[in-house]
Amino acid sequence: MDGGSEFYGEFEKEYQKRGIRLYVVRPHRREEQAYVERAQGIHRYEFYESYDLPLDLKELNQVVREWEYICNFLRPSRPLGGKTPWEYLRENFREVVSFDAKLSQMYWTRIR
Repeated sequence: MDGGSEFYGEFEKEYQKRGIRLYVVRPHRREEQAYVERAQGIHRYEFYESYDLPLDLKELNQVVREWEYICNFLRPSRPLGGKTPWEYLRENFREVVSFDAKLSQMYWTRIR
C-alpha cells in the first residue's frame, strides 16, 4: 500500500486480524511507486474494463483468482524481459519464492 490515510484504521486492523502482512511503499521512492502504478494500470485496463464482472462475491473472488493467475504465471511482461512475474522471481529472487498466499509479491518494501 502507498501509506495513504484511507489504508489506516479499520483496514489495517482487519489485515492484522487475518494475519496478512502489510507492505508500505516508502514515500518519495518513485521506483517503488512505479510498480504499484503499473499494476493498477494493468488491472484497470486489462481486467476491470475488459470483463463483465459478476455481482456475487463468491463468483467475483473466483474471477479475480483466475486473473491473478494469468498475471503472475501466464502473462509475459516486457519490463521483466518477456518473462512472467513468477519466472522472473524464480530466476532472480529464489530466496523469496513462496506459495504462501499471505506473502505479498511486494516483499522488497518495508513492513509497517
